[in-house]
Amino acid sequence: MKLKFKDLGKIKEADFELADFTLIVGDNSLGKTILLEAYALYVNVMKDLFGENHIYDVEINEMDVLGEHSEVSFNYKMRDEDSLKVILDGYKEKYLTLLKENILKNAHSNADVEITYNYVNSMEIPNKVKVIYHETLISVNFGARGMIIPRFNDEENGRDLMLQRLKNRITSVLNMIYFEKLCGIEEIVFFPSERNLYRTNAYKKSAEFIEDSFLKIEKDGDMRYSESLFVKSYFKYLDSFDFWGEIGHSEERQALYDLLCRSLGGTPDYEDGMIIAIQQKGENIPQNLFSTKQNRFLPYFMLCNNFIVREQDRIIIEEPEAHMSLKSMFELVEITEYILQDNKMIMTSHSDVFVSLLNNLIKKNQINAKVYELLEEGPYNILKEVVPGDYGYELSFMSEQMIRLNEQTLEVFKDVVERGE
Repeated sequence: MKLKFKDLGKIKEADFELADFTLIVGDNSLGKTILLEAYALYVNVMKDLFGENHIYDVEINEMDVLGEHSEVSFNYKMRDEDSLKVILDGYKEKYLTLLKENILKNAHSNADVEITYNYVNSMEIPNKVKVIYHETLISVNFGARGMIIPRFNDEENGRDLMLQRLKNRITSVLNMIYFEKLCGIEEIVFFPSERNLYRTNAYKKSAEFIEDSFLKIEKDGDMRYSESLFVKSYFKYLDSFDFWGEIGHSEERQALYDLLCRSLGGTPDYEDGMIIAIQQKGENIPQNLFSTKQNRFLPYFMLCNNFIVREQDRIIIEEPEAHMSLKSMFELVEITEYILQDNKMIMTSHSDVFVSLLNNLIKKNQINAKVYELLEEGPYNILKEVVPGDYGYELSFMSEQMIRLNEQTLEVFKDVVERGE
């Protein structure tokens, strides 16, 4: 799936396609956040809309169900391409409306998007589902997706209803699998720029959200879309403590948890799911005494909980290196390397040092990566893909600034020599 934006705020044109690791580099205020928000909104809109239309017609083997077979077979057929085009055109229009209203805050914007879909001629989907019959329920296992429907044994109308519900659920799952592939739908976790848990904890106590809206935009409009996505994930993380207790992480993520604790300089203490202190060298450090680095690392502990982040989910992190020392950037790259073992990532940055470290990571591990540069061209900004050379990715924005710095340094020392100092 590829998105090609036009007139996206300050961005005149952005041809955007993701890899396992995607890096967007550019100066401040060029539109990196809006680009990421536009992508995140696309994913959430499509995820919300594809349940409205079915592209498959399904017929199940009723005798398998009535005979209580452990597997129920079914046949499915895709509808014609014209029907699919009408559906996708409708999705695009709804997406553009929400993009203008909720991201660009301008309903009259000229923003447009061209979507290149991952058309799938055929999918390797088994035409059988595993079924377990309970007294009042039927549980159905469709690969990694489970579903439950009520069971009716006596009345003929009840059996017909049961069969129809099973057919509808299988149809819905087939539809979901197809549209996920077609539209590049995935689960995302968004860490906005300059975001720590202090403001989030305040939102937990006071903010009112439109709970029925998948946008999760705060009613008073104070919160950006990216921030609302983070708060949504954070609330889900706090809810997970009802299941995990005060552990805060899953066994499968123990190694990442240990790595974060090392970078944090201690072990976090939790209260109602919130990190309130760090146990550091035998001392208890309260939250109000956390360093900038420690506050920057706190949100990443959410990644240690597979209630929030599952394998292959995409994690979006804006400018993670902000306020970090070079030593901390090395630690951050080590954490990134570990996360990329199970998850896909998008990062933004405007730090030449951090980008150099990421360049080394990509080169060392041969990571499937795409690097983009957001550049000023006259009154507009353009997103351009950077083609790697023998030594990785060379970015014109950073090269220009480094040349400028070197020239300035030579000029200063030339003056010093001439003055005889």
